[in-house]
Amino acid sequence: MDMLLVIFSIFKLIEASSGFHISTEGSKTIADIEAENATLILNCSYIEGTVIISDHAITWRKTSGDNVAGFAKPGGPDPVYYAGGEYLRNRSELVTPTANSTYALIMINKVTCDDEKPSFQCAIVYNQDGFKTAVSGEISMSLQKSSKQPLDSPLISSTELEENQDVELSCIGDVGKPPGVLKWWKIRNNNDFSLIKESDPIPDEAGNCEVITSVNTTYTVTRDDNGAFFRCTSHNNITKNEDPEDTLLYRDTIKINVLYKAMVLRIIRVPELDVYPISTSKLNLTCLADGNPAPTDKDYKWTFQPFHSNTTIEKNSNGKFLLFQSLQEADSGTYTCSVTNTLNSTHFLNVTIIVNGTIPEPKPSLHCHSNPCGALENCVETGHEYKCETNTMSVVGVLFIVLTIASLSVSFGLAYYLRKLHKVSQIGVQNSKISRGNANTLPMTETTGDLNTRNGTVPSNETKDAVYAQIKKP
Repeated sequence: MDMLLVIFSIFKLIEASSGFHISTEGSKTIADIEAENATLILNCSYIEGTVIISDHAITWRKTSGDNVAGFAKPGGPDPVYYAGGEYLRNRSELVTPTANSTYALIMINKVTCDDEKPSFQCAIVYNQDGFKTAVSGEISMSLQKSSKQPLDSPLISSTELEENQDVELSCIGDVGKPPGVLKWWKIRNNNDFSLIKESDPIPDEAGNCEVITSVNTTYTVTRDDNGAFFRCTSHNNITKNEDPEDTLLYRDTIKINVLYKAMVLRIIRVPELDVYPISTSKLNLTCLADGNPAPTDKDYKWTFQPFHSNTTIEKNSNGKFLLFQSLQEADSGTYTCSVTNTLNSTHFLNVTIIVNGTIPEPKPSLHCHSNPCGALENCVETGHEYKCETNTMSVVGVLFIVLTIASLSVSFGLAYYLRKLHKVSQIGVQNSKISRGNANTLPMTETTGDLNTRNGTVPSNETKDAVYAQIKKP
């Protein structure tokens, strides 16, 4: 269903001599609604107390001169349609002035584009110092309608093309009112869109609410367009100038398939060296190519031309891969990768391999499992080698133990020395007292056996008491 916006202007006619005026106005603005629900109200009002001199003295008419409807003064006969308003009879209402209202209304329901063509005027015949007629200014109506989705018609001439071939794009659609435009866009796989073509502007024509236009263009495809598609969008003032990813009013082509010749992009060497030592265990050449259709394994060809020779030798390969085992000087030369596809084109790229010199002895693989580091070190793996790092915590622990042992040794030595010194002091005191004893004191050189001989048999415990009796303190 068409979506219409009814726009009307407000006009007032004031006669300075009489102070009489007529006003005509639209009661409301209706935006973007279904056409059959749109209503236009033409309102002709006058100043209360105006003397209207005859029946149907209030007239709505077209500026062309055709009367549309007539209204009587309050209390007069019912309003009537004239010949110029018969097209409104089945979809409008006439409201005549009353004792409490000075409005003569035409309420047009289900507004159509035909209602846009005429301009309306209101005229009133009244008596004020004679018969006079007051006429309002023109009331023109302008309709607005949303553009529509482009028509379901063929959009593209072909969806499979070769590179640099032209494709025809054609789009048809209703661009609404006031007329808008159709646009062609190209949208690639990464959602990158670009404008290709826009239709020419069309002037707005009264009474024409269906504006069909088209946009046709020729586009030259490239290999970068492979997998892209084209979108036709419809725009006007109501739908606004939306991006192709935002609008709902569009139609898309299917994705296009752009065929292009095969091409070698580059050759990868693994490992990549300027000069390869003799007996290098492995060399892998990979030929990277592009094309549509994509090259298959049988579409790759490797050839070899030795240095200082014009002879070309075809090499056995696994499609894009060429493998070497234990390189020799005879492998030095130029290697060429050629590629083709069903477009019957051939493209090639070459790479130079130099084999010379001797291969160095591999470094021994050293690992921490042999525990090569000291007691105060940590062993850290670094690939084929290891390194020893000082273990800080171990060093601190050893220092603590050494200091503890040293401290204990000093403590025990000092205790022993003091005990020995105390013992020596006691013996010195004993000797001093013995030397100052009486005449009955036994000489220090006498033995226990002497005492037993002189005094008879004396028990050992008594002998001990007798000896210590000699050195008791007085």
